[in-house]
Amino acid sequence: ATSFKKVKSPTELIAGVLKQTGEFSYPVPGIQNFAITSLNGSLVEGPLAIMGQRLMNPPTVEGWHTGHEWIDSGTLSERVGFVERQFEDLSKPGVKDMVDRVGSLDDDPSQLVDRCLDLLGSINVSEQTYDSLVAYAKELSSIENDDVEGSVGVHNLLQMTASTVDYQFE
Repeated sequence: ATSFKKVKSPTELIAGVLKQTGEFSYPVPGIQNFAITSLNGSLVEGPLAIMGQRLMNPPTVEGWHTGHEWIDSGTLSERVGFVERQFEDLSKPGVKDMVDRVGSLDDDPSQLVDRCLDLLGSINVSEQTYDSLVAYAKELSSIENDDVEGSVGVHNLLQMTASTVDYQFE
């Protein structure tokens, strides 16, 4: 099987996240801000360039890298941070839909994690990551009645799952 062997390029990561969160279903004003943004009237590089990809400026005449070259400590931090920021807004239609489909914190924690992994694109995670996510789901369900509303807890689990390094692969 060739799945989860290739690191998503910054463009693939950003487009995939925007599609999943439902923020943009078709090109509209504002979508360009992920490539170039404006700060105090000056154009600055957006998340795409910070992650190492400038669409109209490939590193060589051969084109873009296709693997581990996309990941170093700085770009990994930006990539994970981008995913966290995009998934944190529960009002985005795709995020709300996924939270509704994951289930309730009353469900079995491993089933909740499995649903999150499936909804995010059938992510294959390491056993250690899986165990950590299940432990987090258990923790959320134990505090649900005190401090965390059910959908907020499920949303937190979904956001945590999307923030794993494994989400960076296809």
